[in-house]
Amino acid sequence: MNETAPTKYMRPKPFALRTGVSGRTVYRWIDLKIIPSYKFQGVLLIDVDEVDLIIKGLRRHEIKAQT
Repeated sequence: MNETAPTKYMRPKPFALRTGVSGRTVYRWIDLKIIPSYKFQGVLLIDVDEVDLIIKGLRRHEIKAQT
């Protein structure tokens, strides 16, 4: 049976520290719908695995644009 590990969720400020951007930047990304977020019992959560894939894609796009 294929079992996947449970998805890891983080609050925006710890996620900002993990990615090296300011907390305000993460909230702006959420407001602009650049990264998805979920509200669970009044707490804003970010799916880390999903956003890591988005950031990886953005970086790949940025590198191609520079060449």
